[in-house]
Amino acid sequence: MTTVIFVPGTRPGRPLTSDQQHKIMTSAFGGAFAGPGYTCRRLNYPAKFWPLTGVRSPRLGASIAQGVPMLDAAIKGTTGDMV
Repeated sequence: MTTVIFVPGTRPGRPLTSDQQHKIMTSAFGGAFAGPGYTCRRLNYPAKFWPLTGVRSPRLGASIAQGVPMLDAAIKGTTGDMV
């Protein structure tokens, strides 16, 4: 089994639904990682930055500062093959 760690991009507006997230994760790269040999994990970090995503959004540096250690932990906590 290969684990695909999906890091979503910045998106203004409402968060994606689980179905929307799954569709994006499994269609990325032409669906190359959508088969039964892959499991997708979404990195749940803010993915927002002021002013693009609203006045209450964190600044870009703050969003990245939260996401980087989360990605590092996801990578270190995954055994086997990974994308």
